[in-house]
Amino acid sequence: MSKFLFLSSCCRAILQSNPVFGHYQYIGKKFTSKSIFQARQYVQVSSSAVVSESTKKPSTASSQVRSVPLRESSLEETRQSWREFLQSIVNSPEGVGYLAGASLRVGFFTMMSLLALRIVDDMNQLRNSRKRSISPELGRLIVNMLKECLVACRQDYDNIRRGYYKLPAFPTRRWSSILPSTFNYLLDLRMVQSRRLGNRYKELPQQLDGDYPDYYKRNFHYQTDGYLSDYSAKLYEYQVEVLFNGVADTMRRQALVPLFEYVQTHSIKQMKLLHVACGTGGILSDLVENYPQLRIVNLDLSPYYLREARKRHDSYRNAYLRFVCGKAEKLDFGDNSFDVLLNIYLFHELPPDIREKAATEFFRVLKPGGMLIFVDSIQENDRSDLNRLLQMFPQLYHEPYYPSYIKMDLKKLFESVGFQYSNRYISWVTKVCVFYKPFQKVSHDVGQT
Repeated sequence: MSKFLFLSSCCRAILQSNPVFGHYQYIGKKFTSKSIFQARQYVQVSSSAVVSESTKKPSTASSQVRSVPLRESSLEETRQSWREFLQSIVNSPEGVGYLAGASLRVGFFTMMSLLALRIVDDMNQLRNSRKRSISPELGRLIVNMLKECLVACRQDYDNIRRGYYKLPAFPTRRWSSILPSTFNYLLDLRMVQSRRLGNRYKELPQQLDGDYPDYYKRNFHYQTDGYLSDYSAKLYEYQVEVLFNGVADTMRRQALVPLFEYVQTHSIKQMKLLHVACGTGGILSDLVENYPQLRIVNLDLSPYYLREARKRHDSYRNAYLRFVCGKAEKLDFGDNSFDVLLNIYLFHELPPDIREKAATEFFRVLKPGGMLIFVDSIQENDRSDLNRLLQMFPQLYHEPYYPSYIKMDLKKLFESVGFQYSNRYISWVTKVCVFYKPFQKVSHDVGQT
C-alpha cells in the first residue's frame, strides 16, 4: 500500500514537473534539512556561466523566492544553437535519426532529473506549502544544462560524420527495460534520500560475495548496496543517465576517437583491449558494434556489475568478449599483454595511493607502443567556470576521494610510471586523456598539465 501511495505521488509530480505540458514548480526551500544551502550553491554555481556578474543580486537569509523571467539573451542563445544544429543535420536521414534519438534521451532524462527533485521536495513534507513558480537559479540551471547537452551532442554527431564511429542504435538500445527501470529508480529515491540526510554510506549487504578493499565498501552516491548487488547493477546506468541528463553515453563515446586513430595503424584482428572498471558495460555496445573483431577483456571489482554487463551483451554472439573480476591496482595479467587499455570513470573513486598502483599496473600490462585511453571527470581549471561546481559535487554525493582527484596532476602521475602523454580533450564534465607506452624507456623531465 505504501508503494502504491508513493507511486501515486510520483504520477502527480510528473504532471507538476513536466517541462512541456505544465509549469515548473520550485523544488522548495528545504531540499534537504542538512544540504539545502549546498543545493542552492550547486544551482547558483552551475548557472554562473550563463549569468554575467553584473546581473547577480546579493541574497539574504530573509529574501523571498520570486518568479522572474529568464534572461532573454540566454534563451535566444540556446534557440540559435539549436537552429544551427538542426541546419547541419536535417539534410540526411542519419542526421534526422540522430536528432530524434538524442532529443528523446535528453528530454526524457532531464524530465526525470526534475521529477527526482520534486519527489525529494514532497518527501520533506512540503506538500502543504504554497505553489511557487520556478526559481531564477533553477531556471538558469536548466537552460545551462540543456546548452551543455547540446554541445556534447553536436560533438558526438561531428565524430559520427567524420567516421570515428557509427551512429549508435539509440533510442532503441536498452530502452525495452525503460519502464521497469523508471519504476525501480523512483522507488529507490526514498532510500537514497534517507542515506543522504543521515550521511549513511556503510549500508551494504550483510553477506558480501568476495573480499573487497575498504575504499570500495561504501555507498558511492548514497546508492543502494553501493556496487555490491544485482539490484544496484540493474539501476546503475539509469541513475548515471539521470545525473548527466541523458548524455552519459555521448560523453563516453569520446573515447572511441583515439581508438579509431590507433586502429588505422594496427591490425584489428591481432589487437587486444583491456577495459578496466567496465561496470555494467556502458561503452561496451559501442565498442562491439564498431569493432566486432576486437578481442575485449572486461574487468571490474564487482561480480554483480560484471554479471549485468555479460547479460546485456549476450546478443553479440560473434564478438570476442571476456569478463574477469579483479582490481585495477593488481591486474592478474602478464606483462605486455594488451595493445589498448581503456579506463572510464574510475580514478575519482580511488584513494591517491591506489591510483599510483593502478597507473603502474596499466603500464606493466600494455605492450610497448600500446595506448592508454583514460576517461574521467574534468579537474580543476579544465573548465574554470565549473571549478566551484566540482568542489560542491562530493558534498551532495558520497565521493570521498573526489576532492583529491580534481587536484591531482594526471599527466605527472602517468609520466612518472613511464607513459608518454599524447593528447586530451573535454566533453562537458568528462575528460579524455591519451597516453602511450614507449617502445624503449626514455628519461625525461615530468611536465605539468
